[in-house]
Amino acid sequence: MKNSWIQYRKKLSEYIKDKDPRNFLNWDIIRHSMFSPASVLELDYIKKLPDWESWKKTLTEDRMGNPKRYKLMKSSSGNLIHHTYSLAQVLKTFDLDIKNLSKIFEFGGGYGSMARLAFKKGFSGKYIIFDLVEFNFLQEYFLESLGIKTSVNNYSARSASVSLINDIHGLKEDVVKDTDLFLATWSLSEVPISVRNDVLGAVKNPRYYLIAYQEKFEDIDNTGYFKDLRNRLTDYDWHNYPIEHLPGNYYLLGKKKI
Repeated sequence: MKNSWIQYRKKLSEYIKDKDPRNFLNWDIIRHSMFSPASVLELDYIKKLPDWESWKKTLTEDRMGNPKRYKLMKSSSGNLIHHTYSLAQVLKTFDLDIKNLSKIFEFGGGYGSMARLAFKKGFSGKYIIFDLVEFNFLQEYFLESLGIKTSVNNYSARSASVSLINDIHGLKEDVVKDTDLFLATWSLSEVPISVRNDVLGAVKNPRYYLIAYQEKFEDIDNTGYFKDLRNRLTDYDWHNYPIEHLPGNYYLLGKKKI
């Protein structure tokens, strides 16, 4: 693991231990790595969706963590708008209703914002987040505070809607089989190739992929990596396109062919 990640995890652990979690979305370590300011183009895109009234309800931000409000929509935040914009890509492209999905797997779940959004939008199935243990702590705190039940490394917990897993060995076949949506927004593209391959090898044949990535991360050519992924998984209908307002960044969407 890169030394920068080791230092990041150490600092986050110290913050979790010493600081008031009710204000965690204003910790510098969170704001600089997990909280997007969101382009106005993202909000405009969401407003133009045919089901805007439904999306509008999901954009109401929660108080937990004391998030900074979005200047053009005070009831929301930049991060919630940004996550909504990303989720809308796969739902719109494949004319997909999230209410019809039964299992979502997210690699790298931040503090739980995308999971929160999925449930706001009407998802009622099983949501799995695979992440570092420090992030699991934040996800558990955030989601539980919103009334979304979680379990850590205990997929069989029946009362939990969200399973938080931080051990690769926890991604057993019975846990990840029949995954409807594999979700990784800038997370898969920021870890070593070996980790990517372990996770993609464990979560096989999801019905849909939603991946966001940057052209290059440290010494890894992500453009080439995800091109190879598309070439290997030929049983998917792929859509790979640039994010115009974020130069050098792309969405990669996939749908399993019938």
